[in-house]
Amino acid sequence: MSRGPIILGIVGCVALCGWGGYVLYDCFSAKPMPAAATQPPSAVNSPPSAAMRPAPVPVAAQPEAPFVPSETMSSTRPERPAAPQAVAPIRVAPAATAAHPARKAEADEDNFSRAYQAMLERLIQEQSRRLAEAKSQLAAAEAAKQRAELEALRTRMQASGSARTKRQGVGSYAGVGGGHWVTQNVDMGTFIILEDGSLWEIDPFDKIDAMLWLPISDITVIQSSSGSPGYDYLLINTDDGEKAHAKYVGKT
Repeated sequence: MSRGPIILGIVGCVALCGWGGYVLYDCFSAKPMPAAATQPPSAVNSPPSAAMRPAPVPVAAQPEAPFVPSETMSSTRPERPAAPQAVAPIRVAPAATAAHPARKAEADEDNFSRAYQAMLERLIQEQSRRLAEAKSQLAAAEAAKQRAELEALRTRMQASGSARTKRQGVGSYAGVGGGHWVTQNVDMGTFIILEDGSLWEIDPFDKIDAMLWLPISDITVIQSSSGSPGYDYLLINTDDGEKAHAKYVGKT
């Protein structure tokens, strides 16, 4: 048997008993029945009149709480938001550089090497130029010094030459033969001084042969008539096999 009808019957009995109890309570109570119960069903849904409305229950007035601003509220006027600033464009490296960083590093290294090499070459050229200038100045000073010494020597020889030539004969040299050697080469072959102090002026045509004669080179002195006028002697460098006509000036 289904339980649905039984439950509905029980609910109906409970509702009927409740409604009957309510009717009996209204009949025996002293209170008049509300107008809504005597009115037709159409009037029940209408709003009650002012006389039938229950009086409002007075509510004690409560003091209004003072307004307290919170900490988060600002007493000043909110600032105007700043205008957005322009953003600089982002430059993107070229694809070749980004894709080949090793090539860029090699190019930078090559450029640095070239610049360094050029700087070294400039420094070397500058040092070479300064060295050449110093050598030329030194050579010029040395040549001037030797010329001054020769002029002084020639002056002394001219002063004492007359007495010596009277004893030895004009332009004669008593040490003809070998066993001599160079002690000084003056002005690159212009004059030659031997170990006995004899001074010889080299024939200009043979100066190129005597300019490289070194000290201690063995020299043989002989008379010769094949040289320029006045150059009556021939100096033979037995170490190098070179010859040069010379004029005997005297002894230093």
